[in-house]
Amino acid sequence: MRRILGIVILSALYVTIPHPHALAAPPARKPAIQAGDVAPSLVAFIANGDAIDEKPWDGKYVLVHFWRLKDVDRDAQFRCLKQLRKEFANEDRLRMISICVDTEELESWLEFQNRQGKVNYGDRRGSFDFFSDHKWWQVCQVSSEVPYSDAYGVENKGELFLVAPNGRLLEERLALKDVRESIMNALKTAK
Repeated sequence: MRRILGIVILSALYVTIPHPHALAAPPARKPAIQAGDVAPSLVAFIANGDAIDEKPWDGKYVLVHFWRLKDVDRDAQFRCLKQLRKEFANEDRLRMISICVDTEELESWLEFQNRQGKVNYGDRRGSFDFFSDHKWWQVCQVSSEVPYSDAYGVENKGELFLVAPNGRLLEERLALKDVRESIMNALKTAK
């Protein structure tokens, strides 16, 4: 009986005494950037091999789009963004950057880029390969030491940010349905 009682007491103590690691605070997550903050720089190569400047937003509004190859709504995201690109085809104050956050999927990302084929947004450029668009850069963050998604605090798929020409974040975590209106408002206030 004493043996059983001793086992029960030891079991109760073991369950109620927290492990030393359990007492440690969880690792602090870097706070996400917010509207008004300076947007993190983007230095990368785009799908056609050209380099992105360190500050692609100098003098332009930039829509930054983070996505994953396995996003359930990936095709809907790109349909919407292609429509926006077409609508703003002649707007020189706007640039778009789509950043694939799948760091281990370079080949799959390149295949996705090639499957998009030729596009024509109705601007003076005519038809060209999707991945060579000078107004909508396609980036895969495989070569980044600090992933852009971490720098922007991205946690979910399909996150969108609007950066102002001065390099400050204008809007963060835009819903896809609100992007057009946000761009329109930004361009109106800039005139």
